[in-house]
Amino acid sequence: MSLILKNTTGSVKVWGGIQIEAASQYAIQEVDRLRLLSDTLFLTDLTGLSAVVNDGATNLSAADAALVLKLDASEGRFLKTGTNFLSNDIRSAINEAVSVMVSGRIIMVESMRTSSLSNQWMRRHENALTMDVAPLILPFAAKLIGLTFVNDASSSSINVELYKNGKESGNLVYTWPVSLKKHAYLFDMNLVNTTPALQFSPGDQFGIFGRRTSLINPSKSMITAFFYVTSETAGVGGSVT
Repeated sequence: MSLILKNTTGSVKVWGGIQIEAASQYAIQEVDRLRLLSDTLFLTDLTGLSAVVNDGATNLSAADAALVLKLDASEGRFLKTGTNFLSNDIRSAINEAVSVMVSGRIIMVESMRTSSLSNQWMRRHENALTMDVAPLILPFAAKLIGLTFVNDASSSSINVELYKNGKESGNLVYTWPVSLKKHAYLFDMNLVNTTPALQFSPGDQFGIFGRRTSLINPSKSMITAFFYVTSETAGVGGSVT
């Protein structure tokens, strides 16, 4: 990154052994970085804005300027200000970007009940087996990030129950209550942080059960689950149960 050091004052300044005329600027060299960072006068003037570091596009804050000056090829660090990166070093940032490109896909899984829904398992489509018998099998690692519910009765209420690797009460991993709505949605990219069981591994089974909580049954219901793919590793697997 090319850096420019500006003297914004009306007098000559010497920072890190570099003399810069009044209201002038200097292209910082690699060898200048440690000299500048070791100069207490420069650091003081940097905070007071008498010294300004520009990255070729914008004037950096004192904190960002000090960080950028510390960056060198051996450290492999970079300034993440203004980006969505979580990493502070180049290698980790590259791995982070690759992870997002490889994963990051959102998969939508629909389930339905064309008749009334009263304490029943959902079906993947109208003529399919119910999801207690034929659950969804995930072939990749993913986390659940969203749900939608649509039905034809606005006066009905339901608990959308999500099951993982079984149909017993101990396999219930999440309950989403929907009260008196014809359609509703839930979205949270970090839902797995509060409910770790919503992270799925390849081969995990997933089922949806609709539990009525009102006198009126939901009808012509559709529940859609949204999964965020966290990794895709080739493999083959299965079980007899």
